[in-house]
Amino acid sequence: MRESDGLPLLSTCWLGSLPPRRWHLLLAGGCVALVYLVGVTGRWWPTPDSALYLGLGRSLAEGNGYCFNGSPHNIVTPGLPLILAGLRIVFGPVFWAPNLFMALSGLTAIIFVYLVISRLSDRRMALAVSLAVAFSFVFFHQSHRILSDAPFTALFWALLYAYLRYRAGSTLWLILAALLCATALAIRAPGLIILGSLVPGILLDRPAPETPATTGNDARTPKRRWIRKGTFSAIVILAIITISGGGFYLLAHDFAKGMPVYLNTILEQAGVGINVNLRYLGLGLMQMPFAVSEMLTSQESRILAVLVGLPVLLLVSIGAVYLWRRGQRFILIIILPSVLAFAFCGRDHAIRPRYLLPLQPLFIYTLMEGLCWSVCRICRWRSKPASPVLLLKILTIFTGLIIASNVPKLMRNAFYYSYLGHTPRYYDVVRSGRFAELFPVADILRQGPPLDVPAAVDGQQVSILHFLSERLTFGIPKIACPKTLDNVNQRADYKAETIYEWIKNHPEVGFVAINVSTTVKSIIKEQETKDGKPLDEKAWDAARREFINHLQLRFGRIGIYPVFKGDRYHVYQRVSDLTRKEIQMKGPDK
Repeated sequence: MRESDGLPLLSTCWLGSLPPRRWHLLLAGGCVALVYLVGVTGRWWPTPDSALYLGLGRSLAEGNGYCFNGSPHNIVTPGLPLILAGLRIVFGPVFWAPNLFMALSGLTAIIFVYLVISRLSDRRMALAVSLAVAFSFVFFHQSHRILSDAPFTALFWALLYAYLRYRAGSTLWLILAALLCATALAIRAPGLIILGSLVPGILLDRPAPETPATTGNDARTPKRRWIRKGTFSAIVILAIITISGGGFYLLAHDFAKGMPVYLNTILEQAGVGINVNLRYLGLGLMQMPFAVSEMLTSQESRILAVLVGLPVLLLVSIGAVYLWRRGQRFILIIILPSVLAFAFCGRDHAIRPRYLLPLQPLFIYTLMEGLCWSVCRICRWRSKPASPVLLLKILTIFTGLIIASNVPKLMRNAFYYSYLGHTPRYYDVVRSGRFAELFPVADILRQGPPLDVPAAVDGQQVSILHFLSERLTFGIPKIACPKTLDNVNQRADYKAETIYEWIKNHPEVGFVAINVSTTVKSIIKEQETKDGKPLDEKAWDAARREFINHLQLRFGRIGIYPVFKGDRYHVYQRVSDLTRKEIQMKGPDK
């Protein structure tokens, strides 16, 4: 170990003299596999994005092309829908198969995190990072949702492993890296940001400074050979990114007759001006303490963002600089441009643990490296050596704190929700029952007129209700009340009138599904903002009653009558040749 000023600045590992025993690895791997596999259920965790992926997979499996909600699709790349289509063809329309695939993707990512960190540092550090990642509730949660995050994360870390193996050995690893890069882009289009940051990262990456020069027949030093391989790797990955991104753009533009939404969003963002973009960038970066504190503690809190997020970011910065000096420059270059690009493209909405999931192991790795460096510095100030045993104790305690803060939510999702998956109460419990009523609503939408007769629903539930009902759906625009309205009744009447006018201008609509709870909540929030004080329960009941009465009265004028009244959702059906008495009302309020 080379030392500078008494500190191991150029060391390739802190705990190389204390490798984990085989039974430690087997025990850790067994616990992680048990938790992740037990968490697989036969139920669906409803989200708009997962409904989109599942709907595209169903369309492909049934031979209807790459279409969703009656139109060719040009938003997400077809990698994950193709996988879901294959699972549907083999196992049928079940949810346990895609859920199992996601869990295996998360486990695969953890395995490659261990392999990569083992090559960058030592096996003890790799074990600590892998356990901190595996028992992070954020990572577990995204590994059990039918989304592209977990598969992309597994492919990204497999790509890093192939890249490191190529620099140390055969060219076959570069071919594998190219295939992994193309597959990752086919799975997740926003992954272009992270993979794009990898290109300059491996260009500027350098071998460890203490690596000796070669002798004999090969006169080139390892540094020159390293740079040559890095340049070649960067060229190959850049070519794959260009071909894959360009190919998807051409296919989307030709097939769906429009510019891909992601690219259109970036172009619109770039055209708003430098000052606005700098403000957006600042808003996004301000969310980083919240994001990293949630990664480590599974909690969203301003207090934790200050007490945990800011110190963690400081240690991450220290660790990134230390790794840069150690030669591992690609880590800082991947993290920093990726975060800036996410903040630029999506502002504070994109700086979320879900979107930073592939970078989470890098954050934890640099955090632990920064922690070890800081402990060595403190020991040096106190004129005491920082032994590997001391560093091992500190890393063990730190990893234990991360696991302990995540275990309650993780165990609930892994075991309690797995149990609920075998009972009818699952959808009444998960996410506080917010999506439970969508299933009876979807049953109603499947009945009545042909499925090509569209339904108008609240915007956030368009993809979910289309997937569940297979009926064409489109969203009702959001409605903001004028500030001149004085009370709750006027706001309820205004929203009901606006929805009525919009539905009246769309005579092709056969069903209308309204999230009454969300609408009433917006009415109350607007009124509280105007009055400056919270409203009591009577005001909530009055707003709900007024909104429903106003809406039902207006809908009756154009032959639209209620067929379902739930605690959250109300469904109305357009009827031309039946009277209101002949409609069978469903729901708890019938």
